[in-house]
Amino acid sequence: MSLVVVGVSHRTAPLAILERTSIPSTDLEKALHQLSLKPHISETVVLATCNRTECYVQATRFHDAVDEITDFLGEWSGLDRETLSEHLYTYHDDTAARHLFQVAAGTLSIVLGETEILGQVRNAALRAHEAGTSRHQLGRLFRHAQEVGRRARTETKIGEGFASLSSVAVAMAAETLGNLSDKTVVLLGAGEIGMRMATAMASSGVHDVVVVNRSPLAAADLAAQVGGRHRPIEELPDALHDADILLTSTGADHVMLDRDDLEMIMSLRPGRPLLIIDLAMPRDVAPDAGLVPGVTRMDMEDCKTFVESSLDQRRQELSTVLEIVDHEVERERSERAHREVAPLIAEMRRRVEQIRQAELVRYRGRLEGLDPEVQELVDSITKSLVNKLLHQPTMALKMSANQSDGPLTTDLVARLYEL
Repeated sequence: MSLVVVGVSHRTAPLAILERTSIPSTDLEKALHQLSLKPHISETVVLATCNRTECYVQATRFHDAVDEITDFLGEWSGLDRETLSEHLYTYHDDTAARHLFQVAAGTLSIVLGETEILGQVRNAALRAHEAGTSRHQLGRLFRHAQEVGRRARTETKIGEGFASLSSVAVAMAAETLGNLSDKTVVLLGAGEIGMRMATAMASSGVHDVVVVNRSPLAAADLAAQVGGRHRPIEELPDALHDADILLTSTGADHVMLDRDDLEMIMSLRPGRPLLIIDLAMPRDVAPDAGLVPGVTRMDMEDCKTFVESSLDQRRQELSTVLEIVDHEVERERSERAHREVAPLIAEMRRRVEQIRQAELVRYRGRLEGLDPEVQELVDSITKSLVNKLLHQPTMALKMSANQSDGPLTTDLVARLYEL
């Protein structure tokens, strides 16, 4: 059984490919079940965020499972295998665990050390557990990853400064427009990222936040949290007539605003510019909307460029975070190895105890003539003898679990005890 991850991220693919491979939250359960039905996959967790789609699986056959995940991503995205493979990465066992731990620690995010990814890792594990596609192995691994993420942020300063894409969006807006306190902000989407952006905008001094969402209840709830207003999705064009900034982060699988929409909206507000920051995946605003006069459009690629200039302090913390990751990978390897030999140790002890009990039965006739105290002494002595004889092979199995010759030791013990 192997731990395998196959994925695509902002580090390996352009935004157009990330959009094609993205898995909206509403489709996540369907995706999990499709993967879990593959012949060589026994458990699966899908981590789908705005800048990565990763499939973590317990595989009965490594190469076959990799092919199955690749085929799944190809079918989901509509990309041919050759095009898709150029952007995929594959890790297994220790390297797969190290990759997940680095993701949780924020070292592989657009914003180094971002805080949002830890919640996304936790949510991915929870969704897979609820769907029944993640059980003991992946459940344990993802709990460990969350522990690594928390350690990275409490024991180092990697989370200081820009802590999330939401804070980056606010900083980008402030750099573009200056003081934001007198600006009207329309927020399209009331999910986790939308909530963080609304909070960040309110904290930066923005007094007029308008939340637009498909769910009126969700829009009203978020607006109440930040002291803003809310409008139904049908009134988005009207809401944009008075807006200075549009922040988008919906989970829609289609464009919410195209170039024609923006041209119509801008024609009704001549001379007033509109800044759009689109953090949705796939994008909510068509890329060519930025060509409309008066519209400035930014997305994930702009976020990557923006944060490059503010990473010096966090990069100084990176080596310490990677030391934490290495330590936790070694711990994960050790615990996994001991879990693998535990059934063999239990079976060896069961087999020897079976022999001991059989011998006591064979000599029952002679033992029945002895005093009860002597019979108990015989039972105690034989138990002690068995434990002493099994001590060395038990320790050898446990020690070999972390060594290269471990399989040879386990095979030898299995043959000696006919297991």
